[in-house]
Amino acid sequence: MKTIKFILLSTALAVVIDVSAQYSYTFPYSTPNCNPVTVLSFIGTDYTTMQKNDLKNFWLNDYSYRITFEADATYTYNCHAYAWAGSTQVWMNKPEETKYWSDGSYILLPSSSTATKVWFGVNDHSAITTNTTNYFSSKWGPSPRFTHLINDCPYYDSNQITYYKKASPPPFYISITGNDWCNHGTIYTNSSGYASTNLYAYSPQSSPTSYVWTAGWDGICNSWSMMPYGNRVDITVTINSGQPGGTLDITCEMYNGSTFLGTTTYSLNVFP
Repeated sequence: MKTIKFILLSTALAVVIDVSAQYSYTFPYSTPNCNPVTVLSFIGTDYTTMQKNDLKNFWLNDYSYRITFEADATYTYNCHAYAWAGSTQVWMNKPEETKYWSDGSYILLPSSSTATKVWFGVNDHSAITTNTTNYFSSKWGPSPRFTHLINDCPYYDSNQITYYKKASPPPFYISITGNDWCNHGTIYTNSSGYASTNLYAYSPQSSPTSYVWTAGWDGICNSWSMMPYGNRVDITVTINSGQPGGTLDITCEMYNGSTFLGTTTYSLNVFP
């Protein structure tokens, strides 16, 4: 049975290689510390419904239904994108996943007890923890996504397993999503020369009750505006044809009542 499993995995991987031309480099993904991560967008033809069912049933039978089916087989995303980027829309090839801990965004743990991610080393696989002790969720290449025991999947090698959890964020930071804390980012104008985004101020270790926002523009644009709403600020920038854009430095001071807690600044690059 191991031989059949290896042949199927090899066949699936060979298919991925064959259709690599049907992937395009895509969206600006990054680690929580804002190091860029290269991901791919699938633009080819995915599995048929029959093929998806065949792959689902193959693996369920191969593991005697010890694993639990979560989601259909697809070339759209893989284990690393699912585990580290939290995405079911892109494909992430090795060694891009290693950036998540090499830049300090995630920290190595001695066991799975407080982990949120697990890496299978040279076997090129990643998984996330679940609410059930010792059970993990992972996408098996282009095959389906399953819940399984750590040693009950095609990628297991006890000598290769490492566990990680997200590092603690700084005491004060500004972010678009809350999942990154590098305090800088880039947006681009649309065909009309207009760009907008929302930013949020966070203080995980304290409880601000009020926020004071200020900003300053460095560059050339037609206009920019900032509208604060508590811990959120809405940014709009208009850049006319021929103008290069620039950087908007946005600062937020956080208070609890009249007590000053801290401050942080976010540098937002805006380009045509």
